[in-house]
Amino acid sequence: MAERTDPSQKINHPFYSQYRAVYEYATQFVQAKHVLDIGCGEGYGAHLLAQHAKEVHAIDKHKKTIQKAQQKYSLPNLSFIVQDVKRLSEYTFDTFDIACCFHVIEHIKEPVRLLMDIRELLSESGILLISTPNRYSPFRRSTGMEWPFHEREYSVNEFRELLSINFNNVELYALHTSENVQQFQDMRARYVQQIFKWDILRMRQWLPKKLLQFSFNVGGKMLKSFMNATHSNLIHSIAVPDYHVSDTELHNGLDLIGVCRNY
Repeated sequence: MAERTDPSQKINHPFYSQYRAVYEYATQFVQAKHVLDIGCGEGYGAHLLAQHAKEVHAIDKHKKTIQKAQQKYSLPNLSFIVQDVKRLSEYTFDTFDIACCFHVIEHIKEPVRLLMDIRELLSESGILLISTPNRYSPFRRSTGMEWPFHEREYSVNEFRELLSINFNNVELYALHTSENVQQFQDMRARYVQQIFKWDILRMRQWLPKKLLQFSFNVGGKMLKSFMNATHSNLIHSIAVPDYHVSDTELHNGLDLIGVCRNY
């Protein structure tokens, strides 16, 4: 998974920086707050939040990922817990001031139910910070790629409508990129287009899901390694400041970000 990237490896800089940037944006909301980080992955984001928050509970369903995070990141106000998002209702209602749910909702078959559970966990003045890939980002438009690990991806309007089902006040933002990242994305798109040209019969539309996921996983790793070998200077130069959050040109954003309240 792109979200599960080891930040210590330079080959992962574009993806790590992309997700780290959203966590850095979230720090402005969590000062002295009780925070739930849903789908924390490698744990670097939860660790960043804990440096600002009163307490952070970080959950992920993958036991090995949680164990790795526990070994790597340690703060007295940070806890990593093996927990499936489908079981959020096990938490006490009105427990958290802030819930972060970054690059998770696209993996969920019942997103409305997840958002309902999150809403129940938030205090009366609580805030949900949530992100997801932009279904119609320039990269997706140029490649036509549908990521087989996702249950569904969302356009700006679709994302707004989904969030508005459970939250009265929804503000949408987009994650935009520097010219360096755009150059990286354009090169990546060209390689993906070349790969897809071999799929003359569009067999990827008919392959069983597990087989399609396997082929994307293998192909993605090979493409990442190839690009690192041929464009390493560009890839290694990309850092968190190459990404920024804005409320303009949402349809051109790499990711969509929602700030959701019920007040």
